[in-house]
Amino acid sequence: MTSPRNRIRQAPGLTAAVLLALSTAATQAAAANRQCVAAVEQHLQSLGLDAGAIAQTKYVTDIANLEFGNVREYQAWTPLKACAGGLVTKLTTSCRVKETYARGDCNVPGAKRG
Repeated sequence: MTSPRNRIRQAPGLTAAVLLALSTAATQAAAANRQCVAAVEQHLQSLGLDAGAIAQTKYVTDIANLEFGNVREYQAWTPLKACAGGLVTKLTTSCRVKETYARGDCNVPGAKRG
């Protein structure tokens, strides 16, 4: 009987193909994610937040299926300097804002509580 470890060694092409697919999906998702920066900045300004109120926004790609790289949505995590917490903005894959919610002790008019 072949152990799982030996089966992986016997199919290095498959392992390499899966890793390549994941790497390609991650690279494509990161590039598409960067396209949402302007949409997020505009949305934060619409909530009355200027650049001085924001610590640093981090962008996250929510992938529904790692094997095929299907992106479900993008998220922008924005810590705020005036409170312990921040905002999470969820966006479609075309960078349309779906929802924004506040985390921690932050309260921002126009953002839900998360």
